[in-house]
Amino acid sequence: MQVRRQVAQSVSVVPSQVKLMQGDIELADDMPVPRGQTLQALLKHVEPELFWYPAGKYSYKGKDVISIRYSESREVEWSVCFTDGTSLRLDDEDTRVETSEVAELIGEWGFVRRDLHYSTKDVSYYDEREYTPCEDPAEWESYSNGHHRGERRKPGCDWWEAIRAKKAQDKRWGSIGKHLRIQHEPQQTFILGSLFSSSISFEQQVICFAWYA
Repeated sequence: MQVRRQVAQSVSVVPSQVKLMQGDIELADDMPVPRGQTLQALLKHVEPELFWYPAGKYSYKGKDVISIRYSESREVEWSVCFTDGTSLRLDDEDTRVETSEVAELIGEWGFVRRDLHYSTKDVSYYDEREYTPCEDPAEWESYSNGHHRGERRKPGCDWWEAIRAKKAQDKRWGSIGKHLRIQHEPQQTFILGSLFSSSISFEQQVICFAWYA
């Protein structure tokens, strides 16, 4: 939608971060844009670690999946990691239907397999993997320690851990810390040619405008 692209360009965000509203109605890309009426554009926050992530493409239980981890030694365990820094653990006590569903999604989504840790000795069996989206730009490196082998992310490339750590820090700061950080963001006004004009307060992250094109 042209309107979404114009708003995104004016505030230096990607179009997927812009949600267009007319009152309580969200305007989809295939819907006509009302002319000369007041509309709202909500800016959805995106973590810097997720600049590459195609929001909504890999959804499970209502959340976006950033990676899926599998480990097997004495027990089998799956861990579905979400873009909000949370995770869902599934083990032998969970239903086979649910664990099978996760395994099927890996193939359906075309996630890339990474062997995090395995042993070359049969008597010391261990299997740990991570499945990631094909869009993930993380850099990986191989390692070996005796009969232990595997791959690991290079420093600064573990997006889920970085988001989780940031969420934990925000929780410690509490609402006062968040309020102080928000107040440092200036209020700005944007004029978008002859199409429309708008003003945005980063504290509210809402733009009000009228479309005349």
